[in-house]
Amino acid sequence: MFSAITLGQADTPAPTEISVGAYLSMTGATATFGVATHEGIQLAIELYNVRAKRKVKLRVIDTAGKPSEGAVAVTRLIDDGAVAIIGEVSSSITLAGAAVAQQRGIPMITPSATHPNITDAGDMISRTCLTDDAQAYAIAKFAKGQRWKRVSILFDQQQPYSVGMVTAFESAYK
Repeated sequence: MFSAITLGQADTPAPTEISVGAYLSMTGATATFGVATHEGIQLAIELYNVRAKRKVKLRVIDTAGKPSEGAVAVTRLIDDGAVAIIGEVSSSITLAGAAVAQQRGIPMITPSATHPNITDAGDMISRTCLTDDAQAYAIAKFAKGQRWKRVSILFDQQQPYSVGMVTAFESAYK
């Protein structure tokens, strides 16, 4: 039986491309970050593909900075054959997409979504940046070092990034 399985696999050619998906805010309020992230991903893929036997092919879906588009974009990328997902730049959009990637068993990495709960989606989800907690701790430590008696915080109450950062800062500053 082993030889039959092995022979069957030998007849199937290995794919020549690796399909990677990215869901990014290419338009909308956070487009500056999405476009810059896309350029970085493109550069990394170009450098990798110079020497690679199996080339990486990138497919990008624009979320337009809308949290409601996160899960939709990740579902489309996976349905189209992506074996890994890169994105999103914003925590609110990443939270929605991470749940889909985890459920479908596809690894996802975010370069900039900082909300602490993102990696709680499961073992398929990772990040390359500091969490809100870590950043807020550093800011609080700096503020304490300045011996400021009062600190004012202006933030967007509708954004998980802002809310998470403020909550962590308040906790660390006490």
